[in-house]
Amino acid sequence: MRPSVSINAYDVVSSPLDIQVNSMGIWSAHEGELGRIEVVDQEGNVLTTGFLTTTTNWMKEGPIVFKTHLEFDPKNAEKGALIIYNNPGDGDGTEAGEVHQFEIPIRFKP
Repeated sequence: MRPSVSINAYDVVSSPLDIQVNSMGIWSAHEGELGRIEVVDQEGNVLTTGFLTTTTNWMKEGPIVFKTHLEFDPKNAEKGALIIYNNPGDGDGTEAGEVHQFEIPIRFKP
């Protein structure tokens, strides 16, 4: 399973873009940060990076909404992707979490 995202696959997006990710109790936050999001074009060029943070109690059980604000210029790109990475936390052994990521295809033009 993965967290839910306010953007669906193949949505047309533009800058500025506000993204919300609901942890769904699946990913754990570390110091109020769930992870990061990259916007990439169809060639894999990173257009921007944002960090998913919250101002609510992130240490509770269950779903928590994390947000980021992204500004980017897709130039002539028509397609791209949001790549969402978790923040596995610091430490080693049992303190370190697992690294997870997933990708959502997006369009910059209809």
